[in-house]
Amino acid sequence: MGFGPSPAAANTLHQLAFDNAAQAHIIFHIKTGKIIVANPAACSLLGYSAGEILGKKRADIFADDEKKFKKMLLERKATGQAIAQVNAVLKNGSLLPCEISSAIFRDSDGTETSITTISDLRAAISTQKKIDDKTARVTGKNILKAQEKSDLLQEQSTQWLRYFAETSYDVMWDWDISTGKVYVGNSIEDVFGYRIENDTVDYDILHQYLVPGEKERISKKIKKSLFSKKKSWEDSFSIRCKDGVIAATTSRACILRDPDGTAIRLVGATQDVSKIIDLENKIRDQHLIHKEDMEKFRLTDKISFNVIWDWDLEKDELFIGEGFKELFGYTIRKNKGNMLRDWVNYIHPDDKQQISADLADTIRSKAMQWKQAYRIIRANGSIAKVYVRASILRDPAGRAYRMLGAIQDLSLQKELEEQLDEEIKKNGVEMSAHRKYEENFKLIFNSSSDIFYDVDLLANTVVLSNAYKKNLGYKLSKNAVSGDEWMAHIHPEDKPAFTESYGQMLLTNITEWKYAVRYLKADNSVISLVGNSVILRQPDGTAYRIIGSLQDANKHRVINNRLSQEIESGESAMAFAIGEARVAERSEIGKELHDNVNQLLGASKLYMEMAKKGGRNSKVYLQRSTEYTLTAIEEIRKLTKGLTTDTIDILGLVGSVNNLAADIMEVQSLEIVLQLDAAVEGLLSSKVKLNLFRIIQEQINNIVKHADASIITLLLLAADKMVQLTITDNGKGFDVSQVPGGIGLSNMMERANIIHATTVTTSVIGEGTTFTLKVNADIL
Repeated sequence: MGFGPSPAAANTLHQLAFDNAAQAHIIFHIKTGKIIVANPAACSLLGYSAGEILGKKRADIFADDEKKFKKMLLERKATGQAIAQVNAVLKNGSLLPCEISSAIFRDSDGTETSITTISDLRAAISTQKKIDDKTARVTGKNILKAQEKSDLLQEQSTQWLRYFAETSYDVMWDWDISTGKVYVGNSIEDVFGYRIENDTVDYDILHQYLVPGEKERISKKIKKSLFSKKKSWEDSFSIRCKDGVIAATTSRACILRDPDGTAIRLVGATQDVSKIIDLENKIRDQHLIHKEDMEKFRLTDKISFNVIWDWDLEKDELFIGEGFKELFGYTIRKNKGNMLRDWVNYIHPDDKQQISADLADTIRSKAMQWKQAYRIIRANGSIAKVYVRASILRDPAGRAYRMLGAIQDLSLQKELEEQLDEEIKKNGVEMSAHRKYEENFKLIFNSSSDIFYDVDLLANTVVLSNAYKKNLGYKLSKNAVSGDEWMAHIHPEDKPAFTESYGQMLLTNITEWKYAVRYLKADNSVISLVGNSVILRQPDGTAYRIIGSLQDANKHRVINNRLSQEIESGESAMAFAIGEARVAERSEIGKELHDNVNQLLGASKLYMEMAKKGGRNSKVYLQRSTEYTLTAIEEIRKLTKGLTTDTIDILGLVGSVNNLAADIMEVQSLEIVLQLDAAVEGLLSSKVKLNLFRIIQEQINNIVKHADASIITLLLLAADKMVQLTITDNGKGFDVSQVPGGIGLSNMMERANIIHATTVTTSVIGEGTTFTLKVNADIL
């Protein structure tokens, strides 16, 4: 059995509530736009009787322009409700300023209607006018007092910031843009090791703490924010601590502007996130050890600031920063609340009594600070381990009247540490294998005569192979030196150029870096080194590691000379092979002339002699003689087409390819589609063009013999200094892994090597073949 009124009784109650409401309500039919119901309050306000108002449309009741109503209706359609200030038309024709609220609903029969509530604004307007009149009569003396009060509030605000700067785990700061002075909280010494005299420093001096390359980027971004209309600025960058350690940080700031919009102050905080990043990297390394693709947990991308809070003990009003929602999931309305309801109530039940008692005892004492660690139950039911630190403000009598503090969530760091321990335990077997891999890697790393190095830019350390000591004579402790010591041995004359190249490499996004430098050995002799490096970068492009090798330039030169000699030897052998091929080609032409053309011409001569004797068949003999002569001419023409050295010089590569295609299409039932870029003529030498033409001849010959193709597409294109040849056919295709070692294909590869070209052949059985060749004109 249910409780509450029946549906009929509920409808009656709703009707009574609607009819007796003090607020004016009108119900419109959506499709017709007509009023179907109006309560007595609406009739009274607008001056109509209940019968008169029914059937009227919106335009009869409200006088504002159509655009305003269309905007309101669109808002109502999107959100289900809309509010606007309009003028209502009374029955006597006068206008009534009012605020209307309109919402859509459906009747029990499915009819879509809207209910509009009308609020009379005349009293509110009258009250506001009185306030405005009173404000307009404020004298200059009152303005001066207001200014003095504003200055006092500004001073109190600055003092408030200073209390937070002493309390927060972040380095809080306040930059006065007009003077260039920056107030920095005491925590800068705890976090980064720097002591600031009188807590104030010039902006330019503060920027010197940034690592090289960061200053210009940060300055540009800050200036861009200041000259915009933005109210905040945030960024991540690296700071060199007092002890030389590089700290990864993140900063946020509010931009305060004058009435003209000019930025006058930046108030913000900077946090060291190095430990969190280090833990993330270690955990990521653990995942790489056992090569699992799926992530076992998500590391937070955004490091939240501490939860700042301000408790007025006299009024028992508590201000809680936005971080409370980010860290613990609770929404505090307008960031204001009650100490017991909006803070203590979230403390773990096992900790609440002890923390509440300790807080009360501290407030009653003469203590100026309060520190405690405890647990908070998050909105999702999980438990957060936190540490709170606060300053207590007391009057001259020692009575506490205000507390300013910060809550730090220690859970994330703790969880990461625990997860790292679990990963290490879980990967016990893999760690053993990994140690064996590391040992093998060290053997390879240290067995080479080249100097291998691994630079950690964040820690400013360099790990070097044993060849460093062997080749340069310097002693190593655990094969590691500092970055400064590594750079100190560069020859003084080379150091400026090397430093400039090194700095440019860090600022760009390149991943490979090559250089040559002279290095001072331990006995002060000089060695020339050639370096090759790979640069590892974070997602934002910041370099964090450099891995590379150094090789004695003389040894490098000897290797290059040997390589050049081998190349020259190979080219000589290739030239000899080409000469042999030419001899073979001439021999083949001689055979063709002897075995084919001579036979044709001999037959032609025989028929000619028989025709000379006359007789009944003389015309037949003469015709056959002519046919054999023409066939011989065609065979000779085919042979001469193969001898194209002079043709290349006269017609060029493009003209020769055009002639080749035309000749083949005359005697073969296939179509050759050409796209030839005339720019190749100026890029390539006659030698390269001849070899390209021979490759084209051979490839087309292969297609004609083996592919059973009906269409060949030949593209010869030039872009910058690169020339690309692509030959595609629609033939039967073949398995490229089973390519036969024919002379034609071998000759193609040899010619490609001669002109330092790269080739790729792809083929799909039943769909055809594509041959691609690329040659760089700069290296020829």
